[in-house]
Amino acid sequence: SARRPVNESRSVVRYRFAVLGGTGAVALVKSTLAAPLALLRTLRLLRSQNVQAVNFHYPGRNALGVALLRLMGLYGGTLTVSFHGTDVRPPDGVVDRLVRRLIFNACNHITACAPALAARVAATYAIPPSRVSVIYNGTNIRAFRPGIMRPEGLQLPAEYIVSVGGYIAGKGHKVLIRAFGRIAAKFPALSLVIVGMDGPERGPLAELSRELGIGHRVQCVTNASQSHVAGIVANAVACVQSSRVESFPLAVLEAGACGVPVVATRIDGHTDMLRDGVPACLYVVGSDEAGAAAVAA
Repeated sequence: SARRPVNESRSVVRYRFAVLGGTGAVALVKSTLAAPLALLRTLRLLRSQNVQAVNFHYPGRNALGVALLRLMGLYGGTLTVSFHGTDVRPPDGVVDRLVRRLIFNACNHITACAPALAARVAATYAIPPSRVSVIYNGTNIRAFRPGIMRPEGLQLPAEYIVSVGGYIAGKGHKVLIRAFGRIAAKFPALSLVIVGMDGPERGPLAELSRELGIGHRVQCVTNASQSHVAGIVANAVACVQSSRVESFPLAVLEAGACGVPVVATRIDGHTDMLRDGVPACLYVVGSDEAGAAAVAA
């Protein structure tokens, strides 16, 4: 039960490392009783597969099993935990704090995808900053590049700005739509295209666009393939990102790979990647007035 193929046509194995079901009293008792067998299965799996390195992305308490095996000297491979932003949360009580401390003590490497995020990881978990390495995200420059044709089967405006991000409040799409509403009359040929995974904000965004009288100039695209996203971004006048919080956003990286100018909120995740005017405009987060001025510029 420790592993199973993801599907038979690919040599992919899904590992299950968790040994702690929760931090409540009952969960702790159950986990303690089951831990010896779970650790034995994990150790056998690591040895049978000759695993030399284990890297947990978006780590929580799931790394505890491998960490305990390392601390007991039973597993000599490398243990890495990699943070991406949404996974950086203050410990949830004494037990969670202890578990995370055990994991960090057992780690060979702790990584974050941006300098500001690395500082946040160190501060949140009381880790010496020197222990947190920065490994930047990358992007597929074969998929995202200048000169890509517009995607087939998708009717796009002749001239548009694009924003890439899921339809959730944290992406700040409402601020972007209000900003676009402020300059819509000044740029009558310009439209706004939003691309992202479907979410609770898509309906309210469409309603807001109609209220502002720009519903016919705002297009919401959902669940697009990577090639469609690349084609949309590469043919935009600019990429506009209104997020409230980011770590090292791929949307900005992909726009840069396509040679498209970026307009973005002045937050840590963006300022780690962009400098004002090179070729980007940064504006105050949450301000549709500042956003409008930046897009116009």
